Amino acid sequence: MVRYQIAYIIAGAMAGMVVGFFVGPLLDIAFVMLLRSFGFSLVLFSFEWLAITGIIIGTIIGGFVGYGLYTRSKYAKIAYYDPFA
Repeated sequence: MVRYQIAYIIAGAMAGMVVGFFVGPLLDIAFVMLLRSFGFSLVLFSFEWLAITGIIIGTIIGGFVGYGLYTRSKYAKIAYYDPFA
């Protein structure tokens, strides 16, 4: 059981890391453009900062999503391992 749980969490974290790396800077650009349209003067953060932050946040969120998927999978049920349960 633990094997599958670890695999689901790691797969979710890796997927979240990739998504966070590519989507994080795009979300920042969209957020700054939205605020500029309301009259606020903001500058973009550096790409390195956004990539690192996106990776960290994406990994954490992806790990939680992976754990949630594991709890709903057949591998989290004891009946999958014990036919007499």
